[in-house]
Formats: sequence, C-alpha cells, structure tokens
Amino acid sequence: MASSLLQELPLNNSTLDLGALEQKVIRAIELLGQARSGRAEAERDVARLRTMLSEREGQIEAMEKELIALRKDRELAREQVEKIIGQIDSLIAAETQA
Repeated sequence: MASSLLQELPLNNSTLDLGALEQKVIRAIELLGQARSGRAEAERDVARLRTMLSEREGQIEAMEKELIALRKDRELAREQVEKIIGQIDSLIAAETQA
C-alpha cells in the first residue's frame, strides 16, 4: 500500500533535490568514516614508528658507548705496543754497544 502511494506521488524537482541531497549526505558520511579509519591507522603507524625510533635510539646510544670503549682499548694497546717496541729498541741498542 505504501509503495502504491509512492508510485502515485508525482516526482518533482524538490523530491529529486531531496534525493540528491540524501545521496550527498550518505556519501559524506561514508567519506567521514573512511577518513576516521585512515586517521586511526595513521595514529597506529605513528605509535609503532615512535616505538621503533625509541628502540633505535637506545641501540645507537649503546653502540656509541661501545665505540668509545673500543677506542680506549685501542689506545691502551697502542701505548703498550709502543712501550714494548721501545724496550726492544733499548735491548738492541744495549746489545750493539756490548
């Protein structure tokens, strides 16, 4: 019965305009939903990337400390080698004089 009433109603410009407006509103709602979904996904990505960045910063800090320690070890080894070379040179010089 309702469908027969709708069929009997003449379609005029205002009815068409309301239909077009309704479609625009529905489309706007769909776009808003997509935008919200996209924003939520972007926020998850940002949180994940911040976590990764924090981890990387920790790794970099640890590597910098290790590098400093290795440079100190290298310098100590160099000093010891120079000392040994100096002792060898002294022994050679003493042996040559004897």
